[in-house]
Amino acid sequence: MHDREISIGRWQYSQKQQMMELELDINNKSTDGIEKYEYEALERRKGKLDTEVVINKPDFVILRIKNMPVNWREVSVHIQIDDSNMLKIYTNKSAVKMVDNIQNRSENGYRIEREKNMITQYRNVILQLRKEQTKLQEEIDQLNENKKGLEKNKKYETEKEKQDTDQQISSIESEVDSKLNKIKENDSDVKEYTERIQMANKKIADLKK
Repeated sequence: MHDREISIGRWQYSQKQQMMELELDINNKSTDGIEKYEYEALERRKGKLDTEVVINKPDFVILRIKNMPVNWREVSVHIQIDDSNMLKIYTNKSAVKMVDNIQNRSENGYRIEREKNMITQYRNVILQLRKEQTKLQEEIDQLNENKKGLEKNKKYETEKEKQDTDQQISSIESEVDSKLNKIKENDSDVKEYTERIQMANKKIADLKK
């Protein structure tokens, strides 16, 4: 939006504290010089809610919504960039992450927590990629077995039947090549996310200094 990418890194709710905490990641590609924004939170029935900007950096914002009504249903947060540009984000009780306690942290503490959350996400992506790798390899093995069976039976076929079999074999080989290419792509993605984990751990170590 307006040469900005704003994503939700985390949105938590503590019923005990009657409070929400949002982590917003901001990639600002604009040249308008605007680096801080206005925030307003509203609940569908209660209306405007108390908000506090805990951390307000050009790339990173921690926003708290306090005195949440116990029976809240849906909360929207309005991010006012300038007079003509506003972004709205929403959550409800089924989408927000419930936590027992929202801790107070320093800026570095929040950034460390963000990197830890990113590491968890990267590991989950790698896990899914490896599961897909296993499934693809099993499918390739089965296709190769099917190909062997077709080739073995060719000696009992007529010329016309052999032509049909060759077409099936060619189709199997194309499918195997496609799955092998997908495995290579996944291998590359696993390497990328592994490197991202290494960089995130390095960043955490630097933030702890």
